Amino acid sequence: MKGPTAPYDGYDEREDTEEKVRQALAFLQVLFLIFKFPKN
Repeated sequence: MKGPTAPYDGYDEREDTEEKVRQALAFLQVLFLIFKFPKN
């Protein structure tokens, strides 16, 4: 055990990464819809 701050930092990093992944997936989904249904 490295102390009470080590696991806390790990959880924070994980949540931040999950948020970035969620935003990236939403961005890709929007791009996919734009390319799949092009506006004339």
